[in-house]
Order: sequence, then C-alpha cells, then structure tokens
Amino acid sequence: MTVEHMEVDAPEEAVAEPLPLFGTVSILAIIKDAQSKHGLRHGDYQRYMGYCGRKIERVRTSLKFKHILKGKRKSAKFTLRPVTLENIAEERYFDVVLFEAERCWAYAMALKQEAGEDAHSRKRFHKIRKLRKAVKHAIQLETLAKQCERADASTKLEAQAYSAWIKACLAFESQNWTDALNEFKTVKVIYERLSGVTKIPEMVELYKSKCNEVQPQMRYCEYNCGKTDVAISEIINMKLDDSEFDTLISQIQAKAQSQGDLDVHWAGQTIPIVSNQKANQALIAFNTFTGQIEGLADGEQFTMYEKLLSDLREAIQSLKDELRKSPGSTSLQTIINFFDFSRLTKSAERYILMVKAIKSDESRKSKPQDFIRLLDSIVETYKEAAEISGADSVEGFGAVLDFKIEYYKSLKAFYLAESYTSNSKFKESQLLYSRALERANKSEQMLAAVKEHSLVSETFEDLNEIKEMIAQAEVVAEENRAHEALAPAQKPIFFDLALNYVKVPKKEKVEEVEEPTAEAAASAPSKPAAPSKPAPKKKAAQKPAASKPEPAPQPQGLSDKLKGWFWGS
Repeated sequence: MTVEHMEVDAPEEAVAEPLPLFGTVSILAIIKDAQSKHGLRHGDYQRYMGYCGRKIERVRTSLKFKHILKGKRKSAKFTLRPVTLENIAEERYFDVVLFEAERCWAYAMALKQEAGEDAHSRKRFHKIRKLRKAVKHAIQLETLAKQCERADASTKLEAQAYSAWIKACLAFESQNWTDALNEFKTVKVIYERLSGVTKIPEMVELYKSKCNEVQPQMRYCEYNCGKTDVAISEIINMKLDDSEFDTLISQIQAKAQSQGDLDVHWAGQTIPIVSNQKANQALIAFNTFTGQIEGLADGEQFTMYEKLLSDLREAIQSLKDELRKSPGSTSLQTIINFFDFSRLTKSAERYILMVKAIKSDESRKSKPQDFIRLLDSIVETYKEAAEISGADSVEGFGAVLDFKIEYYKSLKAFYLAESYTSNSKFKESQLLYSRALERANKSEQMLAAVKEHSLVSETFEDLNEIKEMIAQAEVVAEENRAHEALAPAQKPIFFDLALNYVKVPKKEKVEEVEEPTAEAAASAPSKPAAPSKPAPKKKAAQKPAASKPEPAPQPQGLSDKLKGWFWGS
C-alpha cells in the first residue's frame, strides 16, 4: 500500500459545551429596593452613598475579588482589579459595576442638595465630575452585559436602559436638553417593551412606574428645546431604530413561549420561572411525576418520591437565596409557597404509600404502633400545608385538606383504640372506637363535595371498609370487656397475719432435744420411780465488795503546781 492511499484520521477536537445562562439581573428592581431601604425614601443621598460603598466591599469580599495591596505600610503597592469579561464567573460581578455607578450618582445628588441655588458653587462642578464617573461605570456595565454570552436578553436590555438613564441625568444637569431628551426616550421605550413581554406582575408594575417617572423630565426637556406637545407624543410612540434591540425583544418573547409550560399557578396568579434552573427542573419533575410512578413497585415508587422531594427542597432553598437578594419580591414568595405546598402534599402521599405497604406486607405481623406514627405524620403534614399562604385561596384546596385531615384522624383513632385493646384497656378503646366512627361519618359527608378533586384519592369504599373494621373491633372489645367483668375473683389462701410473728425453731435444735429424751426413756425401769426429795438450796457465796478507787493526791504548794513546766524538772 502506497502512502498516497493511506488515510490518516485527524484527531477530533473536543467541542466544549456552552455554559448555562446566568439568572436574570433585574437592575431596576435591585436599585429601587436598595434606594427605598437605605435613605432615598427620605432624600438622604449620603446614607445611600455609604451603603453603596459597603455593598461593593461585601460583594468583592464574597467573590474573593478585592483589590491587591502588597508591601510594607509606607511603600505598599496597590493593584487595581477591575471587572472584565474574562473574570465574570457569576452574575454578582455585575453588581460591583452597578453599585459603583450608583455610588457616584448618589454623591452627585448629595452635592446638588448642598449647592442649593448657588449657581457659582464649586460643588456644581464636582457634581458634574461625579456624574461623568457614573456614566463611565454605566457604560462599562452595558458593555459587559452585551458581550457576556451567559447574560440573557432581559439583563442586556436592563443594562442598556440603566446606562441611558445615567446619561440622561448627566445631560439634564449639564442642561444639554436635546441629548437628555433622546436618552429619556430610550429609557421609556425599553421599559415599555419590557413591560409588554414579561409575565411577572411585579416587574410589569415596576417598568410602568419608571416610564411614568421619566415622563415629567421629558416634558421639561421638550419645553427647553422649544418643541410642541405633538412632537413629544411622536417621540414617545417612536421605536428604537436598532436591530439589536428588536432581536433581544424577540429572544425574550421566544423564551417566554418555549417556557409557557413552566408557569406557576398559585393563589390566582400565573408566574413564570425563567431565571432559576433548579426551580425549572423541580417544576418539570413535579408535572411529570404522576405519569412516571404508574405501574411501578412500592420500592421503586419510594425511590421516585425521595428524588422528587429532594429536587423540591433544593428548588425552595435556591429560591430563598434569590429572595434574600430582593426581599420585596412577592412573586418569588408566591413561587416558594407553591413549591412548599407541593413538597408537603408529596410527603403526605409518601406516608400514605408506606401505610398501604405495611397493610399489604404478609411476611410480618403489623402492630398498631406502626400505623399510629405514620398517620400522625400525615395529619401534621396536611395541617402544615393548610397554613401556607395562598392555600385557602386556591379553589377547592381548603375543603380537600380539611377532608384529608378528618379522614386520617379517623384512622388514627381506630389504631389507637386497637393499641388500647391489646393492652386490655377496654374502656379507653371503646371511647376511641366511638370517636373513630364519628370522624368516619363526618369524612363521608365531606367527601361528597371534594371527590372530583385531583388531590383526593380516597373513595367511599375506603370509608365503608373503615366502618366495618370499627364495627368488628367494637364487638371483639365488648366481648373481652364482658369476659373480664364475669371472671371470678381469686380468694387468698388465708388471712391470719399472726403467723408472721410465730418463731419456728430450727430443725437441728429440735433433733438435739429429741435424742437425750429418747435415751432416758430406754434406760428407765418398768416400775414407777419413787418421788425424789427436793435438793437443798445452796447458799450463794458471798462476793467481796468491790474496792473503790482511791482519789489521786492533789498537788500541794507552788512547786507541785509548776512541776513539768521547765526543762529537766
């Protein structure tokens, strides 16, 4: 084979998978929340400026992206670490540039307040310099958002709108009315288009309020430009002649249409989940869960339940982390409530499946205590689900939860009665059987109103089975109670307590006494013995009187008293 016919396989280059998109950075929502909480509600720009500086420091510290200062104290070398496209690993890098612009803008507004009506104050020049710095940071934010492939279309448009607003502020303070009018027009058009394509009610309201906020400034610029009201209305209705802008709007619309099935319907609201990957995955798993577990064995169903509950917990934690960044977001709280309710209902379903598995397991004998623990967990889980905000406003959910709580309380009362019966406490068990039957009858009335709901898997046959179980158990408990009442009392052997005080001699001592008596009876003659005279009494020997101890001699004289006090005495 010649070299010409040889084929050499070129090494295939590994194609790198594209990185997932960042979450949407809602710039307008971030700055509005920060301004309302840190001074601007009362017009305190200096307080807000200090907050922006601390915010930048915290974000840089958490990202481990602080400026470098090396060397000794007087000869230290400072190295600036700006945010560039290469080191953007997450969306929080955008916050650094955003709050740099906000700090410069707040400083400029504080200088404007201090300058007052003095047209020749040096603070006015200082204000313009600070606004130019704010514009520099805003342009950097817009450039980074446009060039970053992981930033979504909403983030890019919001960065463009924010940059236009800062430029408009600079032109407005510099009294460049034409440029200010054009920039305000850009801000208004972008926010109007965003309010038309987004599905989040909070963001729609926020975009519209921003459009209303720039309207008076546009009219003031129009007045200073000498234009008419007709011209300003034409400017408002204009669209940006920018193909990139239209492309971004179409991307947002396409994304909303492709994720139409990922909307959360809760408490009368429809909220899309477009910025949280874990929440999207959990919602898809939740929507397809019912079809996946059909026909599976109990062990496989338990595995599927555990995986779904794990996904829901991770989604809730991720949404709570996102809520900490924007604590005023009611849409995020609504989504969290939906996932929390879903987690609790699926947990209750898993407990119900465990109860059914114990009933159907013939390899081991079940105890009432096994059911009591599980049924108590089911009741508590449904109670917790009923307390979630919005659960009572969803059509039918309140009645369904009330029915399920009553139904499983009936089962719990039945197994508690079984436990008392096994311990021969028939009086208590009779009361619990009556309570279980009462709850079962109440559940039957409630089931008629909610039997068509998707969350209700219990039927009238299940309730009839519970009633039959209660009736049979009551008969058995009543027979056992009657048998216990007719059983004769056992009489004690005797009641004489005097025997406790009788001292019985030991066996050895009794034998010692009996042996000499038997020997004397054997050696004695057959004729009766003469009566013996009583022996004379011996006089008791007189004991000598005990001698009393003589008293010790008392010391006489001074020498006897001082005897032994000195050495040698």
